[in-house]
Amino acid sequence: MDEQDGDAFQEEDAQGSGENMSQTQSDPVTNGTADDTPTPPHSDSETEPEGGPVDEPETGPDAATDGRGDDNTQADGGDNEDKVDKGVAVSLPPEYQDPPSYRETLRLSGIEVNYQTRSQDEDVVRDPDEDKVRDQDEDIVRDQDEDIVRDQEDSVEPHVVVNPFDEPRDGAQWEDIEMGEMTGSKDDSPQSAEAAAEITSSSDSIKRYVQPMEIESQTLEKSFWSDRFHVGFKDTNSRSLLIMVFSVLVVVFAVLIVVLLPLTFSYVEYFELGLKRQRSTGRVLASDGAYESGRHAIGPDYTFKIYPSWATNIQLDDISVTTTSGLSHSFSCSFQYFIREGELGLLEQRFDKSYPDVIEFVAQAALKNVAATISLSMYLEQRRRVEIMFHDALRAKLGGDCCPDQELCLRYDTCHLCSNSTTNCTQGYHVDVPYFQLLEIDLPDVILDRNLQVQLLNEQAEEETFLQLELLARKKTEKETQEILNSASEVTNNGTATASLIRSLGEAEARAIVEAANSQGLALMYDRMGVTTDEHKASLHWLRTLEQQEMLVMGVSFQEYLSLVRDSIVT
Repeated sequence: MDEQDGDAFQEEDAQGSGENMSQTQSDPVTNGTADDTPTPPHSDSETEPEGGPVDEPETGPDAATDGRGDDNTQADGGDNEDKVDKGVAVSLPPEYQDPPSYRETLRLSGIEVNYQTRSQDEDVVRDPDEDKVRDQDEDIVRDQDEDIVRDQEDSVEPHVVVNPFDEPRDGAQWEDIEMGEMTGSKDDSPQSAEAAAEITSSSDSIKRYVQPMEIESQTLEKSFWSDRFHVGFKDTNSRSLLIMVFSVLVVVFAVLIVVLLPLTFSYVEYFELGLKRQRSTGRVLASDGAYESGRHAIGPDYTFKIYPSWATNIQLDDISVTTTSGLSHSFSCSFQYFIREGELGLLEQRFDKSYPDVIEFVAQAALKNVAATISLSMYLEQRRRVEIMFHDALRAKLGGDCCPDQELCLRYDTCHLCSNSTTNCTQGYHVDVPYFQLLEIDLPDVILDRNLQVQLLNEQAEEETFLQLELLARKKTEKETQEILNSASEVTNNGTATASLIRSLGEAEARAIVEAANSQGLALMYDRMGVTTDEHKASLHWLRTLEQQEMLVMGVSFQEYLSLVRDSIVT
């Protein structure tokens, strides 16, 4: 393959030499050496390796072709002028060709040859956007050529050209072009010319640069802007650079203040408690204590893990238990608890956010333990006492037995549950349970029926007792009534008897008085009448007794008697 490439290269050089000879004959300065300095040919076959043609980014073929022609003319003209000025006659073999210049070597690389090949093959109308892209690529390549020429002038080994591209194309090895003398150099000695002839006559020693098949636009743009920044940075002085750096720092500081200052403050609502949590690691700082409601400056890398500060309600439904009598029943209840602010960090360390489930489970277990010791009669007859027993069990289990402050102890009336010891007491689950409500109690139907029968029997017995008490009350009432009547009759009789006695005594006393008066009157009458004998006194006394008779008719004679009788009959 190398021999074939060398033969093709010589044929192309022969064709190109004829063209260059016709071009250089018109130049009076270079006429003497026109036959010996042919222009290197530009053929599409030079950019095609053994694998076939190489597809490169598209650029304007006209620009590429024009650029090569100008550079060839300038390069060859310069060489010939130098040779004429020096007046050195060099005998060169007929097939000798001057080595290509550094710029021409780059022109012989894959990009521009491919541009020329594609421009010759494409006869269609180009898109304006493609032309714009090709123009940009030409500018980038031109800038790279200038940088490479500048670096080549400073190189200590001008006879070895290093590939300016970083990466070879796929499947190709690095290739360098060795030449005895760079076009445009001042050393035109015969030895240099002979060395160059030997190098160029051997097809195996001629190697061409290999351009990568595809050059990413991003890499070219990066190199372009890097060069522009490098040039701009060199132009700035130290004071401008200091001002620029200070301005950048001020802007960065202002941006940090604007962004980080709002993130420094975190809020806790009035119904919440908060623990500091680091955003970057997620670690909760439980040892820092709880934060109450408000706005707190805790830093941009921290936020709050929220817990409720007011009452949390838990309702437990259908808790099944077995009583001491072996019967099962269920009940429902609800209670409210508050998280202790001073023990929020301990609650976080023990349970994290799963504490509601833990509290509910522990409360249900504590209620079951207490309910198993309560009889059914207490559920039926002493509901208030059962509720108090449940409440005390919950406060002892969830709240622990450590005494809280005196105010809280008196407020909730829980001092009897506290332990005065500060070392042997337990903190429970770091919550307070001030309220408890016993809701529905669901007893089995058998128990309800039996209890109903018992209640009916009790009611019937109580009814019979009331009936008996009624009879006793009636008998007692009748007895008391009779006693009262008897007492009244006795009093009445006693009054009547007493009245009769008094009357009799009065009448007797009155008669005694009358009789005494009569005796005194008779004695006085007898004395005054001079009746002294008993017969006369008896006759007078008899007469006076007759006068007291109502039917007594008294008269002096019979004739007077008849007249009195006659008057009474008439009337």
